[in-house]
Amino acid sequence: IHGTNKPYGIGRRVSSGCIRLYPEDIERLFDTVKIGSPVMVVDQAVKLGWAGGELYIEAHPTVAEGDELEEKGWYTPTPVPGLKERILDAAGRHAARIDWPAVARAEQTKRGIPVQITQ
Repeated sequence: IHGTNKPYGIGRRVSSGCIRLYPEDIERLFDTVKIGSPVMVVDQAVKLGWAGGELYIEAHPTVAEGDELEEKGWYTPTPVPGLKERILDAAGRHAARIDWPAVARAEQTKRGIPVQITQ
């Protein structure tokens, strides 16, 4: 994890496993986190989580979609296997509150931004 003077590489797989941050972000991180702190990198295309009583989805392109995006400047989104089951499992007794059109939009756009999927 380090800063960079090449911001076009932030968020892209252009280095050998490095996580690049903007200079101001690495400065803030350096002042906040102790050297030797454990780091967990989560490599999941789709994450689900509850916040403030609402269920959110965060969908990212898969590695293959990311490769296509790097090569072509665009990619063809693919369906996420088992997504409906994962959402129903996460929703539990709140399954009737799921906004399925919002889920479909998140799965199609894969913007990497948490989106509320309960109503």
